Amino acid sequence: MTEKLSIKTVELCIAGAILLSTGCSSNAAEGQTSATSKNSTAFAPEEAIKIEDIDWKVEDAVNDGERFLSFNYTNNSSYTIMDVELKYRQKEGITDAEYALFDNLKAENEYLIEDNKKLYIFAYNRKIADPGETVTTSPVVINGTGYTVENMDQYNLFEPDIMTVAIMGPDGKGYGIYYDYKSEKFSASSQGAQDLHAWSDSNLAKTLPDPDFTADAVSSDKDDYFYVYTYGISSQDYKDYIKAVQEKGFTDEKEEYSSSYHAKNSDGIEVSLYYDGIEESMSICVEKKS
Repeated sequence: MTEKLSIKTVELCIAGAILLSTGCSSNAAEGQTSATSKNSTAFAPEEAIKIEDIDWKVEDAVNDGERFLSFNYTNNSSYTIMDVELKYRQKEGITDAEYALFDNLKAENEYLIEDNKKLYIFAYNRKIADPGETVTTSPVVINGTGYTVENMDQYNLFEPDIMTVAIMGPDGKGYGIYYDYKSEKFSASSQGAQDLHAWSDSNLAKTLPDPDFTADAVSSDKDDYFYVYTYGISSQDYKDYIKAVQEKGFTDEKEEYSSSYHAKNSDGIEVSLYYDGIEESMSICVEKKS
């Protein structure tokens, strides 16, 4: 039976990818800046790394008692890699017997698979990797959903098509690049450099502890509603932030679980934290209800 991980899975999206970051004060980032600051305006992200610098492989893994195929890689480049996403295409000459490997999935999820011959798979690892670091435990999924590829027999029917990589440039900004396995070339995202940090000076945002995240992106900033995504958050970072939120007065009617926290302060303002261990990300929502 097909596994479905308790994770948030999205389609390939460079806009999301380049919001991921590294700790800007890391030694690796500082080294990059000093080494290239003389000509930082001429930085060409598509020339910054080689495909061989991303030493990736797909392996059997277990997360929270669930078996799945994991997309792991080691960053052998000189830059911090913030996100790697790989879309696969079907190999030529797949037989009906091989397509039948997905029949059980199709029977259980007709909305997911209308035609086995249109299947694709998608692997991603959104954990931040400094130079020399290896990141693991991130799934290979079917059709960009939360349903994981069950085994290597299914996986081996596909081949890499387009890889999207987000790196931190010498200017401390995020850059998206694409590698085409057909042409064997990198190209740069048309969006160019992206700021990796965003916050707000609103009164609602100020009810939160001072942000000290590796990257953040504001999704909504209104007088009565503030929502932000943060990246590069370890499980300990998440626990520490809960404590900081409590110190800011969010302790009333609290509900605390392993990956979420909800409470109010004395003014009735509500905060909700949600932690994603697969992506090492956290979302924060603050709401002032009338």
